[in-house]
Amino acid sequence: MLNKNGFTLIELLVVVLIIGILAAIALPQYQKSVEKSKAMEAVITVRTLAESYKRYQLESGGLPATFDDLDVSAPLTDIQEWTGNNPPGQKGTLSKNWTVLIYQLGVIAYRADSKVNIFWQVGTGDIICATSNGTPDSLCRALGAVDYNPPKTSCGWTWMNCLYISTPGKI
Repeated sequence: MLNKNGFTLIELLVVVLIIGILAAIALPQYQKSVEKSKAMEAVITVRTLAESYKRYQLESGGLPATFDDLDVSAPLTDIQEWTGNNPPGQKGTLSKNWTVLIYQLGVIAYRADSKVNIFWQVGTGDIICATSNGTPDSLCRALGAVDYNPPKTSCGWTWMNCLYISTPGKI
């Protein structure tokens, strides 16, 4: 009679194969969850800064141009002056892939690849998730964004598809 004290090579290969298949299925889902949580952090930061922006407007009658003007502190690093096609402001890094910008037209969080933007504009009160034309809006939808009603293909930027995250006029 043979004494069997271990596993055969085939049994070990089957276990390694099963673990590999499970990892191949789980890794993309994990990466989507991480991206969604970083995007949600950007939404929360934009909402918090937008509310503080409005308070600053009401108290001073002016528009803030720096993060120091606001009565909240955002978890930003590498804060620096920003100059672009719009009025000057400041930008800071929120996470590896997200940057937050405050300027006289509002607050924007944008992903490093510029395919997803979350923004709030002075006067609209809307927080909007916008994707570059041709980019799937699945991340925006995962954040709870909905279509404009009535439908609208642009939110002032012709190269973006826009979805509401917050009810119009809330902020």
